[in-house]
Amino acid sequence: MKKPRHTVSDHALLRYMERAMQLDVETLRRELGHRIDQATGDLTGMNAVIVDGVRFALGDNDVVTTAWQQNNPRPGPRRPRRERAEE
Repeated sequence: MKKPRHTVSDHALLRYMERAMQLDVETLRRELGHRIDQATGDLTGMNAVIVDGVRFALGDNDVVTTAWQQNNPRPGPRRPRRERAEE
């Protein structure tokens, strides 16, 4: 598929999901917040937590800042593996 001429912002995509797809984002936000609370327990100072195979980055003031699939390498250039010297 050809790349579209217009880029859709995260804000526009979120509003589309709320309004056109009738997705209740605030309820999802609260449910996810409770699941992250359960995963962290009484621990403080954590910088990440994993829920359902997704790693959530925890920032200052208990704000979840981003999420990515656990065990999936981040996209980007890959360095070739070093060949082992034969002994």
